[in-house]
Formats: sequence, structure tokens, C-alpha cells
Amino acid sequence: MLEIRYDADLCGKCGLCAMACALKVLKQEERGTVPRVDEARLESCVRCGQCVAICPRGALSHSHFPAGTVHPIRSEMVPTYDQVLELIRSRRSKRAYKEKPVEQDAIGKVLEADSVGGTFAGTNANIAVHNAALAAEALGLGCYYAGFVVIASERDDSIARLVGLPETHKIYGALAMGYPRLKFKNWPERNPASVTWVEAA
Repeated sequence: MLEIRYDADLCGKCGLCAMACALKVLKQEERGTVPRVDEARLESCVRCGQCVAICPRGALSHSHFPAGTVHPIRSEMVPTYDQVLELIRSRRSKRAYKEKPVEQDAIGKVLEADSVGGTFAGTNANIAVHNAALAAEALGLGCYYAGFVVIASERDDSIARLVGLPETHKIYGALAMGYPRLKFKNWPERNPASVTWVEAA
């Protein structure tokens, strides 16, 4: 059963958790007070982790994120904009691989990046797969989006049965991955985005 609790002694009454909760499961009735859990909306919680991630004092506990599963962000490890952009520019779909199996440790690291992709199925699954692709690139692996796996799994359950997927689950994304035989030294420019700026009312 889902449970969210506050430690009133630790709580700084900043209300950040309530502001971060998009589904209004957490509410702060008045500024300077300890937020509360709206029990009527508790089942709406999608376990996104926003509340425990934003609390500066660790005053909020969430049963889906037990002790030891919430970690401080290491700001010194966060890449700059230019570094992120260069990684995105350098990543290309790679379909030719060496006859060398990818180690389980490397696959585990890619899956770790994949697992922080989001909470909702479908759209956020695409984000998760993209995260995994960037992680693979950083590890020296090549990959490409295997959309045909998703299409095939919608028509036949052979793949789902092969990987032991429960009947209540669905395949939303897939990557083919390996050590690339080819190394790209350049990135070609793309057409710039067509942007229409709209003034806020």
C-alpha cells in the first residue's frame, strides 16, 4: 500500500514538495505550514519521485522510495550545455558491429540510464530509450532504435514470451546494440528548427 509521510520536526515548511507534485497529491494549505497528503488523491500518485527529489531536508518519506534509494545530485558531475550538445551531435545510428559480445556490466549501465527515463508509458518510454542510447554512446557502444521490434510485438507475442514479459506488460521501445565496426569523425549540420514565438498572454 502506498504511503507518504512527513517528519514535522525535519520539515522546513517550504512547500516545494507540494509545488512539485503535478497531481496535487501533496498540498500546503498555508505558507509556513507542514504540507499534507490529500488522502482522496493518494491513489493518483504515479511514483515519479518529484517530492523526495526536491525536499532539501529529507523530511518526506515515500513507500515507493525506501531509505537508501534517494541520492544527492552531484552537481560537479553534471555536464555543460556544450558537452551535452556534442554528445547528441556525435551519436549516430550504428548498424555494423564487431564480433564481440557486449558485457553484462555495460548492459547494466545502459539499463540504469534507461530506468530513469520517466514514469508514464508510451511517450516517456521513448525518453527512456533515448537516455539508453546516449549512455551506450558514452560507453563506446553503438546502437539504433529497433522500432520493428515494437511493431512485431504488437502483432505476435513471441518476443514477449522470449524475454518473459508478463501478459499485463507491453513493449514500448527497443535498441539493437553492440561494439561498432565504424567510427564517425564528423557530424553533418541539419536544417535549423522552424520556430514560431508566441507571447504569453
